[in-house]
Formats: sequence, C-alpha cells, structure tokens
Amino acid sequence: MIFSLHSSSKIAMQLSKILNEEICYVDLLMFKQREISIESCCCNENIFVLFPNTDDVNHDLVSFLLMSRGLQNIRAIIPYMPYSRQEKNNSFDMIVKILKLANLASIVTLDLHTELSMALFDLPIVNIRSFDIFCEHFQKTYCHFDDVVIVAPDKGAIERASAFAKTADAPLICIDKVSKTVHNAQAISGKRCVLVDDIVNTGRTMNLAVDMLCGFGAQSVDAYVTHFIQPDIWPLALGNVYVANDISHDPRCVLVDWPNTLARCVRV
Repeated sequence: MIFSLHSSSKIAMQLSKILNEEICYVDLLMFKQREISIESCCCNENIFVLFPNTDDVNHDLVSFLLMSRGLQNIRAIIPYMPYSRQEKNNSFDMIVKILKLANLASIVTLDLHTELSMALFDLPIVNIRSFDIFCEHFQKTYCHFDDVVIVAPDKGAIERASAFAKTADAPLICIDKVSKTVHNAQAISGKRCVLVDDIVNTGRTMNLAVDMLCGFGAQSVDAYVTHFIQPDIWPLALGNVYVANDISHDPRCVLVDWPNTLARCVRV
C-alpha cells in the first residue's frame, strides 16, 4: 500500500504500477491559519508513505508526520530530504529527530546534499545518487559528441560532476563561486558544457556559472539538476535543463523519470 497526498500523485501512480501496490490517497484539510488536518490512517500491510513534494517544505514535513501517525513499520520515500543542506549548523540534526517520531522502518531519498548526513539516522537509509538516475540519459544524449566538458558550478558539486566526467571521459571544470575563478578554464572554449548540481533554488550559482562559461567561449551550456525548485534567475544562454525532481513544474525543464530506480531501491 502506498500512502500519498494528491500533490504527489504522479510519482505515486508510477510506483504503484511498477510495484503492483495500491494507492491510498490521503485527504488534507487546511484551516485559515494554515493548520493542517489529516484523517488518521490504519494499515498493517507493507506500507510506503510518500513524502509530499511541493515548494513548501515545512508544510510537507508536517503533512508527512500527520500522514504517518497510526501506521507501523513505514518505508518512507522522501524525494527531497528537508533541511539536508543545513547539516553544518545542526538544523538537519533536529529534523532527523523529528522524522524519528514517525514509525519509520527505512528511508529512500534522492541525492542528499552530503552523504555524511546518512550517519545521523539509526535506521536503514538508501541515498539514490543523481548519476544513478541521469547516467543512461546522459550517455544517450552526449555519446555522439567528442567536445563535451563537465562543470561543477561550486565546490559542493565536484563529487557529482566527477562521476559524469569519468563516464564521458571528459575534462572536469571546477568553478569557485566565491573567488569567481575557474579551474581548467583553457578546456572550455568551443566546447559543449554540462553543468551538474544537486539543487537549484535561487538560480544565482547557475547564473554565475553560465556567465563565466560563456565568457570563456563555451559553445553551449546545458545542465543536469536533481532537485529543481523555483529560481529567481534563468540565464538567457542556458540550454537544456534535465531534472529528476521538478518541484517547480517549470515547463522549460526536461524531466528525467526516476521511479524505476526508486522501485529497485524500495524492493530491497
């Protein structure tokens, strides 16, 4: 049984078909001051609870906790782990403690900001890496080109970008957004640049990267982004943006489906 809000119906339906599990859509009522009311759910079968996936992460967190009450041995599917970018200031540690209030047996999540965060959980957790989702699409899209370079738009994206660069046998370009310098800049001119990052929120990092790459003579700039929220800036020179978790539902993005990868993980 897959428990889901209607806002996550697309992923729920895809998972239901792959896993041959029924969907139980949970109705949500919101009072005027945005207090949430969700009817209690009871089920003793194999239970998957799908974390809501909107641009209001605090609303999603409370909704998930209320959905989970009354359920046991929950296998939680959390596409975007809330507050995982704030592991350095202990905010994420607090969120982990809050998630433990639900009766979770395991978690599957998508591209944690840093894998070190997994150590905060004392239950099984599977972190699906972005490259596991994008690999096949990337190879089909760029296998015919010998002028591709992979770009990490900041230091935090280097590990993810390295996996793409290794598969493509392509140079890795690293941008330092603080000092606004580019490592291996001589490899950019006339090349197809592919940015790799785990999240685009305001779009400022992506915008800076596109500007710098074009300044060094890039032929084109595309991007692979795991979690795409709602950027304030969309660079004019940016080409295709391939995303796995399109929270913004921006029509300019190309969605790369990942439920098959997710299904393999939740079956474990």
